[in-house]
Amino acid sequence: MVDAGVVVDDNCIEQFKAFHQKSSNVRLIVFSINEVGDKVEVAKQVEKGGDCDTWETLCTNLLGTEYAEKSCWVVYNLEMTKEDQGVERQISKLIFLHWVPSKTKLKFKMLMSSTKQTLFTKLGCSMVNIEGTHLSDISEKNILDKLKSSI
Repeated sequence: MVDAGVVVDDNCIEQFKAFHQKSSNVRLIVFSINEVGDKVEVAKQVEKGGDCDTWETLCTNLLGTEYAEKSCWVVYNLEMTKEDQGVERQISKLIFLHWVPSKTKLKFKMLMSSTKQTLFTKLGCSMVNIEGTHLSDISEKNILDKLKSSI
């Protein structure tokens, strides 16, 4: 993919580092390209216990409303319980969601696609990469199926 020349704002990296090191109470970070189309910025952060505390509420309360027609990337800390040889254990996985609704204009779809790897690389962390254009693409069942290979 050709680099579109969109830069990642330093604040994105700083906010992500705090999030990843668990030095903040943040559940998810939303990144988006600014209106000028030249920079990736932090668009929103949602704290744990907020209106997007589960994957289902993320889809319903954020992607199904505010971002129903807007593209973004969401880094989400998915916490779940897994049974392993009869013992339940807590697992935490970082999800990198590339969200480009089908109603997004073609030019912006291309800009998002060509900038995705730049952002992913700048964040510099191992994450499960998910892409979605419809809420059905990113249902909790689909996410858990994708995670099975990485748990």
